[in-house]
Amino acid sequence: MFHNAKDILDMFGILNAHKINYVLTKNIGDELPANLKIGKDIDLIVHPQHYTKLKYLMYIYGYDMILHPHGREVGWQFIYGAHENLFMINPSTNLIIDVYAELCTKSIAMNAWLPLDKIIQESVWANKVWDDVNKWRIMDDENMVIYLLTRSIFEKNGFSDAYIQEIEKRKRFLTNSTARQKLEKIFFKFTDTLIDKVNRGQYGDMFNSYVQFTDY
Repeated sequence: MFHNAKDILDMFGILNAHKINYVLTKNIGDELPANLKIGKDIDLIVHPQHYTKLKYLMYIYGYDMILHPHGREVGWQFIYGAHENLFMINPSTNLIIDVYAELCTKSIAMNAWLPLDKIIQESVWANKVWDDVNKWRIMDDENMVIYLLTRSIFEKNGFSDAYIQEIEKRKRFLTNSTARQKLEKIFFKFTDTLIDKVNRGQYGDMFNSYVQFTDY
């Protein structure tokens, strides 16, 4: 069973109409708007200046806060200035949104969310893209491929076929000097190995190579 595409587009219409500064962080396999399975959520980041406004706006439109499986109430921390996420559902449509004020990832060492480096946060907002077909804002390709790599290693501990396909679409952006600078803020001296493995399509052992890397 899939969500009604109109419900998803209407939700983005609310954000646009109220001039919320947001970005859709990912749309793996183009599952939005017509192929999002019931129970899956939509991941957004909302600029810190609009974060409180977004919370009360969604209340007005019928959304309720619900327990996040990786939230503070179940023992997860939000560190290095990360805002606690807003995990909200519209009971009439069962549409769930997972909202952060920063582009975050999980810590490998502990149950914690941490924001990516400031230069990445600033770049996400400076380079966000308007998708004229779907009428929503998305990340630019350079920041997207960096986020997909980060999420795969820190949150997924590996690379699914769907993520590999999305990374392959954008891996040419890893040649940008700005991309390398951002990756070095996350992966430090593993960055060259990471880029080389992506270029060679060596995703299978990427996570193990990262956790075993010692040449820092």
